[in-house]
Amino acid sequence: MFVFLKELIQKYKYIRRTRGDGNCFYRAFAFGYLEKNLHNANELERFRQLTYDLKDQLVKLGYQEFTLEDVRDVVIEVIDNARKERDEKSLIEHFCSLSYSDYFVAYLRLFVSAYLQMNKDFFENFIEDGKSIKQFCSTVCS
Repeated sequence: MFVFLKELIQKYKYIRRTRGDGNCFYRAFAFGYLEKNLHNANELERFRQLTYDLKDQLVKLGYQEFTLEDVRDVVIEVIDNARKERDEKSLIEHFCSLSYSDYFVAYLRLFVSAYLQMNKDFFENFIEDGKSIKQFCSTVCS
């Protein structure tokens, strides 16, 4: 264990804490992804387009269009701000704001739900209790 800690200390200068509310993975992933790509306009545009296009796929999967649009618009606002500002401080401010951070988490959960449902033949084999992929996603991913 101590060898692992020594390697981490040598490789990383600091850590960022995130709220441990059950959504910490999604929040940390979103922040880390945007931070890593602050100066990569092509990747941010690709992610923005994926985010924008996801709504139509989710509607096909049975999600309500009007609720998806509100969440998507906030996520796109954060992505657009990252593209425009290219500033870590601004990104931190967005992720410290519950309204932005929670919407981003919600949309990432929807990304996961859509991916699982679009690949249900593979993922249904990992679900216990005889639940369908749709039932699993409605209780775990939403």
